[in-house]
Amino acid sequence: MWPKCGPDHKLSCAQTRSFVGPQAVRSVEAHFTDHVLFSVRGLADAVHLTDPDPLEAEVKRSMIRRARQAVLLAVGWPRYRAGFREA
Repeated sequence: MWPKCGPDHKLSCAQTRSFVGPQAVRSVEAHFTDHVLFSVRGLADAVHLTDPDPLEAEVKRSMIRRARQAVLLAVGWPRYRAGFREA
């Protein structure tokens, strides 16, 4: 069962039912991990990762900072594959 989200509760939930907001960021920043697997909604200029939800983007930035290795999950996106070959 999902925790309750919204203005009457401590957690905020994005449309994707992911946990976002200051409490989610604090929770992430209290831990270290070897690897983080993450996805984004877009790629701009072959180097900038984008996400339309700023709260989700902030949680992802925190997760990336706390991981030894960040792995971008990109399936079926030709620009990602081309970018990885060039690097």
